[in-house]
Amino acid sequence: MDTRTEQTTTRSPSPNGDADACEHGWMTESRHRVSTGTVAYVRCARCGRRRVDHLGEDARVPTALSRSVG
Repeated sequence: MDTRTEQTTTRSPSPNGDADACEHGWMTESRHRVSTGTVAYVRCARCGRRRVDHLGEDARVPTALSRSVG
């Protein structure tokens, strides 16, 4: 299990349309090799929301497998 901390940034709108939506700074909590690449469990350093990302074998940028929750 690789638990290196990495960070990526995305912006998601707040549910009520506020302009003050969190610009997520995703930090990797853990990552695991799977048959199709790597699955990473990430958490926003600012608001604490979590999501699951997938990085395919030939991909350079991860794809969100889940919506952010929390």
